[in-house]
Amino acid sequence: MIERGSAVTVRTDLRDVASRGSRVNLTVIRPVFFMDNLINWSPVSGDDRQRVFRYPLLPGVPLQMIAVEDIGEICATAVMDAGKIPHGSLEIGGDELTAEEIAEALQAESGVPTRFEADRIDEIEDDDQRAMYEWFGKPPSYAADFGTTARLRPSVMRLPEFLARQR
Repeated sequence: MIERGSAVTVRTDLRDVASRGSRVNLTVIRPVFFMDNLINWSPVSGDDRQRVFRYPLLPGVPLQMIAVEDIGEICATAVMDAGKIPHGSLEIGGDELTAEEIAEALQAESGVPTRFEADRIDEIEDDDQRAMYEWFGKPPSYAADFGTTARLRPSVMRLPEFLARQR
């Protein structure tokens, strides 16, 4: 068991364990940021004339993301046939967008003009969450293998598809 103070550190430790050829039969699936967080945390405010997408992301920095539904399907594939996971370890992702592009996708889905406004990362009180958002701002944070992800799940969702399914 690996115990650390931050999910970012645990992710790094798991990557290291998987890459150094442990004698334990290990398959590691590392999903990137969950698209579902964009819906569940309700970071969009405004009305039917103008909306603001607020999130603690740096402008212009791409964020890799994946839908939880896709994670489940890919993990099921890994359980049924671990040989499909190259080297026993895979970082999975469905899309990569900047915060501004996320706002554009939210606008396209809703039909309401939506702009991005960055929340201040230094104002996040929880140390782990603050460390995570700081990490997002220092690319490359995630390193999803989009090609292998798509081979394992050809219907892996891009953000616009995910948003359309939330209606």
